[in-house]
Amino acid sequence: MTLFAHTAEPDSLFAKVLGKLYDGERDARTEHLLEKQGSRHAESNVPETAHQ
Repeated sequence: MTLFAHTAEPDSLFAKVLGKLYDGERDARTEHLLEKQGSRHAESNVPETAHQ
């Protein structure tokens, strides 16, 4: 549910389910993986000359 809530609009069904069933708490492991994945995407957007 956390993964889908992360990509959906703030008032989406996924966010509502998290709010109702999990007191709005997102899964910490999923959030951690999403943060790691986000940093990989950020690195891939850096021009090649910046890596040298």
